[in-house]
Amino acid sequence: MHDKLRALRKERGLSIAQVSEMTGISSAFLSQVENGKNDITVTRLMRLVDAFGVSVADLLPGDQTGERGLTVVRAGMERRLTSPSEQMEVRVMSARGHSKFMPALTVYEPGGGMSEAAAFESEEVVYVLEGEIELEYEGEVVTLNPGDVAYFDGRGVHRYRNLSDGEAKAFSVTWPAIF
Repeated sequence: MHDKLRALRKERGLSIAQVSEMTGISSAFLSQVENGKNDITVTRLMRLVDAFGVSVADLLPGDQTGERGLTVVRAGMERRLTSPSEQMEVRVMSARGHSKFMPALTVYEPGGGMSEAAAFESEEVVYVLEGEIELEYEGEVVTLNPGDVAYFDGRGVHRYRNLSDGEAKAFSVTWPAIF
């Protein structure tokens, strides 16, 4: 992914300093990410792709759109965005940059979750499949258990964290697609 981020920046004729100014992410950190020497959090990656005018899905390998618009994502074939520092993985289950909405399965390791809160132009629905997930939304904190559903305006500052001793999984859909 670091090669694609560098290529996007260069295609747009931007310096690392300009991208830093646009995103609020330090130039030194951006350089490390582009050189594959640092992990990028999901929230920071979303700020980068927003600045470049693309989706996260455009950075991930594989496009499973069929000829008539049918998308089938076979088990184990979803595109994965892994954030080791946040101990989480987002499994994107939509065609590259073509979806009006974005379905995803997020897997959180024990204690894993978003290190930074996010806000973006979308609506989101989250269904907890496994574990106990804390959702912080605009300062309100709720605990979601298997079978619980949360629906909210993505413009509100929010983040997720796994409260379980084991893995936690949540299926979410955002509209419009944020990735």
